[in-house]
Amino acid sequence: MDTGFSGFVSMPIIEAFPLGLILCGTTTTILADGSQSFKLTAVGTAFIEKEEQAGIILLNVGSGPSDVLVGMEFLKTFRKTLFVHDQVVALLDTDEVNKWVSAAALEASKLLSTAIPEPGLHEIQAASLVSEAKE
Repeated sequence: MDTGFSGFVSMPIIEAFPLGLILCGTTTTILADGSQSFKLTAVGTAFIEKEEQAGIILLNVGSGPSDVLVGMEFLKTFRKTLFVHDQVVALLDTDEVNKWVSAAALEASKLLSTAIPEPGLHEIQAASLVSEAKE
């Protein structure tokens, strides 16, 4: 997993040949250092357990990573969220993560609403004290 790679999958072209990937075009990518790199592209299918999704695979010709990389488009396509904590790295279902985040936000708002007075309450109390002092 390369979080700096916005694409679906990137792999060396030498590893693509045995897979029989179908070439579909070319592209130029911009690397982290600002340089540009020419890539062939192919259509391919990736699997996570029993789910399969098609996407564009960048083929590294000569330069580029020598490993197969999955990028952020891979996560988006499979609706996965990368979770990293201490020694744990996991792919979680994005819909489940969204439920957890919503539940946590709701709980936090409940806690905040009981800890923070209603807007204007201090002003009403202050006005009442000033009124009583004048009488």
